[in-house]
Parts: sequence; structure tokens; C-alpha cells
Amino acid sequence: MIKVGKRLATTLIATGITALILSAFLSLLTIAENIFFTYPLLLLGLPLAGVALLALYNQFGRNAGLGNLLLLSSYRAHDQVPMRMSVLAPLATIVSHFFGASVGREGIGLQVGGSLFSGIAGKLGLDEESRRILLLSGVSAGFSIIFGTPLTGIVFGFEFIGWREYKWQSAVYSVIAAFLGVWVTQLLGITHAHFQPLIADDFSLATIFKIMLIGVAVGVGARLFILLVRACKRGYKQLFQNPYIRIAVAGSVVALVALLLQTVRYQGLGLDLISDAFIGQTSLFDGIAKIVTTGLSIGGGFYGGEVTPLFAMGASLGSAIAVFFGLSPLLGASIGYVGLFSGAARAPLTGIVLGFELFGWQGLLFYAIVCGLAVLITGKRHIYTDLSI
Repeated sequence: MIKVGKRLATTLIATGITALILSAFLSLLTIAENIFFTYPLLLLGLPLAGVALLALYNQFGRNAGLGNLLLLSSYRAHDQVPMRMSVLAPLATIVSHFFGASVGREGIGLQVGGSLFSGIAGKLGLDEESRRILLLSGVSAGFSIIFGTPLTGIVFGFEFIGWREYKWQSAVYSVIAAFLGVWVTQLLGITHAHFQPLIADDFSLATIFKIMLIGVAVGVGARLFILLVRACKRGYKQLFQNPYIRIAVAGSVVALVALLLQTVRYQGLGLDLISDAFIGQTSLFDGIAKIVTTGLSIGGGFYGGEVTPLFAMGASLGSAIAVFFGLSPLLGASIGYVGLFSGAARAPLTGIVLGFELFGWQGLLFYAIVCGLAVLITGKRHIYTDLSI
């Protein structure tokens, strides 16, 4: 009973601190993105920013630079996640966005939540098993807070670590952390994206077939993204043994691509792409360009995450294909949004629940079709390279 009480106390304390840190992070991230898009020449500083961040992690971060993989390895090796990750990860991501890297933000939620829950559990004298249980709750809390989707965050925790390895005792604490975390961030004035509910009233064979084709397309997009990230990581490592030169070159390549495209539209989170996709104002090129810029940024070693850019890729591709097929761009963007993410993360149930929370229950069949096909196409490949479902 004492152990349960300590676990609950850890959940409440860690959720509150996680919500405070991530609320500040989201606010500062918005400011950083706004400054970058006002002064896009900041992109020229991306190589130097990458070098500075790498030096910061080498000096203070130790293995914290492994990011989400550290959460997975710590869980499996029964290690405690270093709490310094909760400071370094948000800082590195804000700097990356300030200088125009095409990265996400969900990784910070997972790392802040996981490190704080695990670290506070250790400070309160909880045993190894309790720390592992609460680490998973922290992952769910972090994802929920970043996107304002508590149900999705809970399910993501299952799929992130793998159903076979999941500690089911953490489910109760995950539910508390996810809903409490979102509630606290709302009290702090943080708002999340709200979308028009999807009205799905055409279940004809022709429509289902078109939906399946969109599922195949976003699955291919997810697979291309994964392959690009891995190719960049391996290529840069083979070409440049010095990690500082490696990340400087990677930053230069990202800046060069933006220069060649003559736009910074594909930098950052991709929120404008998402907005445009839902009104049918994106093209296949937009989705492909976002895949390339994000793949080069993540593969080059910049910090953040992948999920929000994945949403932008999927929404852009789904909307463009839907319009070509004579379907609503809202429908195409919605299913593309959840589908490409599901394929890249190999998290089909997370994608389906995300669709339900963001776009409503009427599209559940469509979410399931697209997410299932996307995961089938990507196979065992996924953005969490150590993930096994």
C-alpha cells in the first residue's frame, strides 16, 4: 500500500512539473518559430547552431543525446533516465527551430515526461520496477500534453514500448497523468490545434478504394522518410568522422535545400502546411518537400522529434490525392494526417485513436484502413529504431 501511495504521489508531482516545463516549452517554441519565419536568413546560422548544441550535449548531456532511444534502452536495461534530459531536450529543440531545422516537438514531451517520472520515482526511494512503470506513464503524459490528446497519449505508451514489454500496472498512472497533464496545461493557457469534425457519410466501394489508395500513398511516404533518415545518418557518419563537422555539413545541406526551393515553407513544424491541407491548398510536391527537409534535419542530427512534421507530410499528401480523386480535402487531410504518422511510428492504434480525438468518430473506419495499410507498407521499419510491437 505504501508503494502504491508513493507511485501515486510521484505521478501527481511529476505530472505537475512536466506540465509546467512543457507549457513553457510550447510557448517559447511558438516564439522561436515566429522569429524564424520573420527573419528566414537565420537559416544560415543552422550549421553553427548544430555545432553549439552538440558541444552542449557532449559537455553536460552525456547519453541524454540519444533522446527517445535512451528511454527505450533505460526501460529495457532497468536503468534510471537522467533528469538533465528534461532541461537539455527542450533547449536544444527551441534552438533548432529558431534556426530553421525541420523537426518536431513530441520527442521533448516523451523525454521530459519520461526523465522526470523516472527521476522523481528514484528520489522518493521507489524500486526499479516502480521506476519502469512510471517511466511509461511519463511517456504517455508527455505525448498527451504536447498534442492535447490524453487518450492517444495513453495508447501511444503501449505501442512505444511494445505490447509484449508493457507493464500493465502503469495503465492506471498513465490515465491519471495524461488527463491531469492536459488539464494543467489548459489552466496555464496553452491551446492545441482544433479541427473541423470529419463527416463521413459515403461508404461506397468506390470511396473505400480511393481511401485505400491514399493509405498506400502515405505508407510509401512514411517508408521513404524512414529510409531517408537512416541513409542520412549512415552517409554522414561514413563521410565525416568528426561529429562537429558532420552536423555542420548537415545544417548546411538543409539551408542549401531551402535556397534551391526558394522558400522556407518546409522548415519548422509545418503547421501552415497542415492548415493549407485542410482547405485543399497543398500539392504532392509539398508533402515530398516536407519529407526531404525533415529527413535531412533529423538524419543530420538536429533535435526535436518527427511527429508534427509527419502530420504535415501526411495531411499534404492525403489532401492532394483526395482532391485528385474528387474527395473532400478535409477527408484526405484527416486520414493522411493520422496515416503517415502511424506508418512511420508503427503505431496503428495510436493513429486510430488520434483520428477519433481530433476529427471525430465518424471516420473510424477510414482511419483504420489508412493506418493499417500504412503500417503494412512500412513493415518493421519505423522512426523509433529500437521499437518492437
